[in-house]
Amino acid sequence: MCNKPKTKNLMEELKRMNRHDVLLTVCLCLLTAVFTSCRSESEHLVNYNDDDANRIKVSNLYPAIGEQIKVETLNKQNVTGTVDFGDGTGTVPFGDASHTYEAAGTYVITAKIEGVEKPVTKLVKVEQLALTRALKQFDDPNYKEIWVMAHRSNTENMSIPENSISSIKAAIAAGCDAIECDPRRTADGQIVVCHDENIRRTTTGSGNISDLTLDQIKSYALKDRNGNPTNESMPTLKEFLEAARGKVYVDLDYSPRTASPEEVYRVVKECGMTEQVFFYNNSDIKNKEVLELDPTLHAYCWGTPNIYNSLLNKGRRFFVQYIYNSDVNTINAARGAGFLLSACMMDATIGEGIAESHLLQGNDTEMRAMINIGMRMLMTDIPETMIGYLRANGYHK
Repeated sequence: MCNKPKTKNLMEELKRMNRHDVLLTVCLCLLTAVFTSCRSESEHLVNYNDDDANRIKVSNLYPAIGEQIKVETLNKQNVTGTVDFGDGTGTVPFGDASHTYEAAGTYVITAKIEGVEKPVTKLVKVEQLALTRALKQFDDPNYKEIWVMAHRSNTENMSIPENSISSIKAAIAAGCDAIECDPRRTADGQIVVCHDENIRRTTTGSGNISDLTLDQIKSYALKDRNGNPTNESMPTLKEFLEAARGKVYVDLDYSPRTASPEEVYRVVKECGMTEQVFFYNNSDIKNKEVLELDPTLHAYCWGTPNIYNSLLNKGRRFFVQYIYNSDVNTINAARGAGFLLSACMMDATIGEGIAESHLLQGNDTEMRAMINIGMRMLMTDIPETMIGYLRANGYHK
């Protein structure tokens, strides 16, 4: 630090110094003034550190179109600043930092915090329509779409294992609107995707999933639908959801499985997919459990009053499910209560040689019946054929 010479002795001091000493003294004094000024300014900065406090929290980095997200600062102090969501809509103050994106894309969220020199940024990827908004399309009498859901994410390619990452890709390529899968809990508390309790049919191993660890299950190869080993292993629910995210809706059939609604919900939330997932069950108790976790979740259940009662009068629409030849009066009652109708069309569920087999043979009797009764989503193991039929008749994009 430089001590400033007294004014009355300044000339005497300068006379005693040579030119080099004078320049050095002046430079030191100037540097001292700069450092003092910087220190004074720094006293007004918010106390952030690089690891945590100067970061922002975005409620979901993978929102769907029309899904609201929020931005908050992780610093515990009261701070002020603005947030720009990167889509040309302008900036908002932190206290009002919620937003919905209206178009797919990758956006940069920029937060400028008062007292912090550099802005903080986060990347957000927005894909596919949020289910809440997508389901509202069915209120439009001009919206004729009938969605197709791939059972266990199956397509007509028998060389692809059910409930696998490759099956997701195939279902997306086929034009499916949704895929169905079956979460189960391993012995070490991980959630995997498999329909059966035992892995014998679907992998090269054997044993109940609840008795095996994830590492043990992953050591076996998935079999294709002809029983041949593949180079894939059983996916975790997280892996499954991430492969589907932003491209196709997912129906989580956990009702008879060993994974609880809470366990499934935690994974869905972690993946940022609460607006891209159905929670299917066969119990009104489980409907209540789902909505207690988050009242905005999309419960989906079997279509009888004793099962869907808790979904009545919620101010939004839910799907309920039937097999294609369910009682017409029961179906009409659900439609009258405002539910969206869906049907299982699989031969495996109904019986060989019925709905799917007929359609493959060019017999559309069951399909015409489903259209006439007002079904808005059909679950099938032959999505390519079903989508082709619906598209040809103006019921699928």
